[in-house]
Amino acid sequence: MRISATFISSLFLLAIASAHSSDEELSTDFHMRYLSTESSRLSGQENSFSLNEYQIEIERHAFLFEVDHRDYNWRQREVISGDPDWGSLTRIAPGLQYFGEVTDNWSVWAKLYAIAGFENSITKDSLTYNPQLIALTPYNDDIMLFAGVGAFYHPVDPVYYPILGLNWDAGNESRWSGALGFPETMIRYQLNDDWSLKAEFEVEIRFYQLSNSNQFSPGGYVKTDDLLPGLQLEFAPTSSFSSYLGLQYSFERTLSVYNSQRDLQERNQVTSGWGIRFGLEWVIN
Repeated sequence: MRISATFISSLFLLAIASAHSSDEELSTDFHMRYLSTESSRLSGQENSFSLNEYQIEIERHAFLFEVDHRDYNWRQREVISGDPDWGSLTRIAPGLQYFGEVTDNWSVWAKLYAIAGFENSITKDSLTYNPQLIALTPYNDDIMLFAGVGAFYHPVDPVYYPILGLNWDAGNESRWSGALGFPETMIRYQLNDDWSLKAEFEVEIRFYQLSNSNQFSPGGYVKTDDLLPGLQLEFAPTSSFSSYLGLQYSFERTLSVYNSQRDLQERNQVTSGWGIRFGLEWVIN
């Protein structure tokens, strides 16, 4: 349930980091991402929209920071119960994480994000809290098992979810690696030293607060739900830099609008659609 797009890859990175001495030089990870989607229609209405999304993630040891901005392009704004008139929605999410060994075979990974999702400005009512607590244990040299719980706590519709799966990486012995689980699954096939293919699937939930001047729901809230499979080609010429280009498909989508008293005002199914994404990732020591 995305706030972080690096959930799966972080599992092994955290485990590996715990094996190194504490005086090792810390690194800073950067991830920039762009997504553009085709037009999708709200069920039972003439409204449709496409969107462009820009995202930046920064991670340095215990400190996390993410920001994303969505520009909505609405068409045929003639709806039965009003006009969902927002041009853009933004999220800013600082966070903290902790990874530590409990025993020789068990480790714990705790994360907490405070996500401000808003149309025009941040208020206390625009905050969503996203805690996660995960236990990890190695099954063998190649496989790590993990299980835990997480939540998106927002007053209009709190969401609680399990975290469960296994992560595997056989190193140079196999071209295959990945993770099977919930809420994210990823499989990577290494084509050669520089190029790889990655297929993934994730659940995405987002909350935003609308502005007081919004005509459809002044001071109200928006919740979006999406299931997101994707396929991308990755290029990693060095261990500290990579780029990717891929396709993303969104389905089982809903867009829910709540009024300022947090009562459900309208819930719409959104037609499935394709998107193109491009990203850059690099590490600075």
